[in-house]
Amino acid sequence: MDNYVGGIKRPFSDVKKLVAGVVFNIIPVVNFLALGYILESGKLSIKKKGNLPEWNEVGHYFNLGFKGAVIAFVYLIPVWILLSALFGVGYLYYSARSISSLNQLELPTLAGNLGIFSLLAGGGILAALTVLLLIGVAYLLPLGLLHFMDEGKFKSAFHYKKIIKMSLNEKYLFPWAISALYCLLVTLVLIWIPLVGLAFGTFVGGLSMLTILGEAYNS
Repeated sequence: MDNYVGGIKRPFSDVKKLVAGVVFNIIPVVNFLALGYILESGKLSIKKKGNLPEWNEVGHYFNLGFKGAVIAFVYLIPVWILLSALFGVGYLYYSARSISSLNQLELPTLAGNLGIFSLLAGGGILAALTVLLLIGVAYLLPLGLLHFMDEGKFKSAFHYKKIIKMSLNEKYLFPWAISALYCLLVTLVLIWIPLVGLAFGTFVGGLSMLTILGEAYNS
């Protein structure tokens, strides 16, 4: 429990560093700095260091943040593919509905209904698969990022066999569940604050999450 409390408190341990992170996180592209800072904080947690990094290596943080964004994009590729297929099914469904309504007297009602039912069933399956895959990515991605930071090699984030093996452990599962829930709640609560809310929520939530998971990483 102390690890969770410490992880939640960590972003607020230095107000100046927190404000800098939130400001950087507001600005597109510049927000790579904020992501890099979060990753560096996760690395310190792996080394069992609870202090926040200094904001004196912006070039290093930007580089880390860019690589972290690329890693996240690659992890999400299967989700993009399923989403594209889902939008395709949606387009076919509305097209079929339009054609059916225009040609009600020409198209057999049973055949038209069966076709639309098949599209809906296919879309439902794709939607369920997309949600499950998104949860799986959300589960593995933090571990991939921490593995990248721990070994210092970009390709380490894609050692899927090792990452999956590490993830199949309650010492990762429970910290992930608690930190992911906290991250989600903070973001949902603060997103309603114009401009600053989303940047504040994602920075604080992400930093707390990688702090908690960084401490669990060596287990």
